[in-house]
Amino acid sequence: MNNLKQIIRLRVNGMALQTITKTIGIARNTVKKYLLLIESNDYDHVRLLSRNDLELEALLSDPDLSSDNSQGELMSFLTKHGIRTQKNRCKPVGPVGRIPPTIS
Repeated sequence: MNNLKQIIRLRVNGMALQTITKTIGIARNTVKKYLLLIESNDYDHVRLLSRNDLELEALLSDPDLSSDNSQGELMSFLTKHGIRTQKNRCKPVGPVGRIPPTIS
């Protein structure tokens, strides 16, 4: 049985987050992410359990692994506002203490 179905089934049975993570053996944040996704979209647990594994995985795909371009958009934003990144540190371009322009 797929981990997503196990998470849903255990939650339906009233199991707590920590108990689900120990039972399945996956990270607490992963379980929490899926539970929040299910609850925020108001998915019916019974209908979710009736789906096959591929449908369920597509419906509840991991938000962290999505194909959106969030990092690219962030880099464009930083560049546009004169902030360059180097070794995971953001450094303003120009005099220290300069107040960045208001973002509208």
